[in-house]
Amino acid sequence: MFVLNLLGTFKSFSSSKNNMKKIVFISRKFPPSVGGMQKHNYELHKALSKYFDVGLISMGKKQYNLFWFLPYSFLKTLFNFNKSDVILGDGLLAPIGYLIKKFTGKKVYCVVHGLDVTYNGYFYQSFIPKYLSKLDKLICVSNNTIEECVKKGIERSKCHFIPNGVNFNEINISEDESRGFIEKKFDLDLKNKKVIITVGRLRKRKGVYWFLKNVVNNIKGDFVYLIIGNGNDENRIRSVLNDKSKLLTNVNDKDKEHIYNIADVFVMPNIKVEGDVEGFGIVAIEAAILGVPIIASNMEGIKEAIFDGKNGFLVNSMDVNGFVDKIDEVFNMKSLEKFRKNQIKFTNEKFNWEKLGKEYFDLLS
Repeated sequence: MFVLNLLGTFKSFSSSKNNMKKIVFISRKFPPSVGGMQKHNYELHKALSKYFDVGLISMGKKQYNLFWFLPYSFLKTLFNFNKSDVILGDGLLAPIGYLIKKFTGKKVYCVVHGLDVTYNGYFYQSFIPKYLSKLDKLICVSNNTIEECVKKGIERSKCHFIPNGVNFNEINISEDESRGFIEKKFDLDLKNKKVIITVGRLRKRKGVYWFLKNVVNNIKGDFVYLIIGNGNDENRIRSVLNDKSKLLTNVNDKDKEHIYNIADVFVMPNIKVEGDVEGFGIVAIEAAILGVPIIASNMEGIKEAIFDGKNGFLVNSMDVNGFVDKIDEVFNMKSLEKFRKNQIKFTNEKFNWEKLGKEYFDLLS
């Protein structure tokens, strides 16, 4: 049964799964809120439900409810899930997880994405890592995240690697139809142009501003660079846009489907920013599973999502010539269709949620 309220969603255990191990999944980022973590948590909940009886406590669309969601999730777990075997949450919920563990004696596991360990704030750093270290196990989405946990004094033996996942959903729309749709909706001229895209939250670490200033004007051929997303680096990015680049904000899932369908290259030009790491790079595998060639910075968690020559290409961060040359290489690749097919196959085999759900089952059982 689902119960909706101002703070979020509450789903109790199923009466038809009495013989299954019971897990409480506490999520502060879950649909209808949108984003990479929201998508991850939705797919994780779905994958876990094949193996466990999963109770859900998730926060609503408005993230400002977090202050109230923390005690709400604690009390809900305490009074509604006394029959649970394991509690699963994310890094920011570590203090609540610790309290649940102390009050109930239940095992508490936590999924750690990266920023939830490295976020550069004095109060945060003096609080969250301390409580993460007191939980039973941490499920890290990359080995890079494990290393960040160890730097914060968390025992390596508590950290287990299971990456983010993605499901293959073929786009059954012609490229011509998608080009027409995107041209009309966003007032673009794409005729005879290659399409380079970046999709994701616009933060400094994503390197979009750097890419616009240093790489775009050196790329050969007729192309357009489409930046899809919102974020706190938006104003800087707008200041360096030119006739070869366009920022598209508030793009819905249908729009993204059309954009992926016409994309020739997906770039992820991340740069190093202290206290703000890329835990994995889920947007890269979302593009790779659709056969869009990826060119990404060889750093942090990205190098565990993209395997050079397999489902994309890695270039040293802030290497102007490296990005320019690799884009030119992909634009002129004679065996591009073969690469795309192999890229989809590799990404699906390595990151499909059915496989990762089994890995969670093995760890949580």
